[in-house]
Amino acid sequence: METLCFSTFLNTLRPCLEGPISNTNLTIKLLQPIIDCENLVSKTGEPLIIDTDITSKWMTRKRDIYNPIKSALNKQKVLNVIKDTFENDIFDSFDVGKEQDFYEKLHKLINEDSTITDVKKNGFLDSSIPTADRVTNIFIHALQAENKTEDRGWKTQLYRDDIESELKTVLDKLSNEKRKEIKKNELNMNPTSFRKKIEEDNHELIDKVEFNVIYYFVIRDYFKELEAKHDANFNKVAKHIRKNYESLKKVGQSQDQIHDNLTDMIATKSGANRNTCEKIVAFFIQDCEVYDEITE
Repeated sequence: METLCFSTFLNTLRPCLEGPISNTNLTIKLLQPIIDCENLVSKTGEPLIIDTDITSKWMTRKRDIYNPIKSALNKQKVLNVIKDTFENDIFDSFDVGKEQDFYEKLHKLINEDSTITDVKKNGFLDSSIPTADRVTNIFIHALQAENKTEDRGWKTQLYRDDIESELKTVLDKLSNEKRKEIKKNELNMNPTSFRKKIEEDNHELIDKVEFNVIYYFVIRDYFKELEAKHDANFNKVAKHIRKNYESLKKVGQSQDQIHDNLTDMIATKSGANRNTCEKIVAFFIQDCEVYDEITE
């Protein structure tokens, strides 16, 4: 089964454009505006380079998309840049008679991808939504999806258990929560637990979890409330998250990769945006399902 990811998106788009255009040139056209918008760099501070080598690895699905690119996708100005790229560049570059061909193939790819929730599929295929908005959302999903195909056994497990209803119910409630109201209770949160489990030099991940972990008690109370109504089973969700964390760790993924892949899994199952899903991941980091305490 083919899934919607960066490689399959590009393979669907490129044959429909006026050519010839190489995979590398099209990749630069799509991703360089994102890099430039946020001045994205690697963990070591080096510029993110898009060349033939990395494009080849992306297209053959030997590498995942740069994490800084994925992390930037939750910013509105980045979404605007992506939409502008499609509206003012890509859409003007379709070969004669090929535009409809692109949409038909893209819709087929989406319909056949069992990792995309029905909620997301409906949004991607809803013709009442402006085309630029729909294609932007589809492309963002493609960038966030797992592009690397090696060691994919863990990926199957991520989507095996049915926890959609529990996650969706909690995430629906969480999406309406106001951060400024939560911050009133921030002093009640002792962040020692998660700090002991994240590598001390991984400042970006520490900052991200610290920003989201103040929702810990809110999420905990949501689960208690839903369990009382028999609308959720916290232990079921917690065991699922722990099992998937252990699977990701077993195949050698870094803490950043584990965080991003768990976020992607929750987003796919629930249809919620990544910002909200990162709050759930932070909750389970604090709650001890994700990461283990680092010992000297």
